[in-house]
Amino acid sequence: MVTMPDNVKPIAQVEDKTRYDAAGEAALLLVESLIHELIDRSVLSVDDAVKTVNAAVEIRLELADDRDESRKTTEQSVSLLMAIYQSLLTYSGATI
Repeated sequence: MVTMPDNVKPIAQVEDKTRYDAAGEAALLLVESLIHELIDRSVLSVDDAVKTVNAAVEIRLELADDRDESRKTTEQSVSLLMAIYQSLLTYSGATI
């Protein structure tokens, strides 16, 4: 029987991870676009959007503690949320 070394992943797992990353990226882009659209239509204020992103960061950090996940995973996730936060700074008159 042939065994695979620990540092080599089967192709199926690599493809699944790629699909997962693509789905996550698409979902994040959709949410960020929706936030900006709601702000543009004056349905959501920039301040409320910022509060929502800050809440998401806090929840994400709590989940990381509960899951005992790696620091790298947590930092990557929070970094993505902070990118949305930074995109909210593009609004003139933002009081962030």
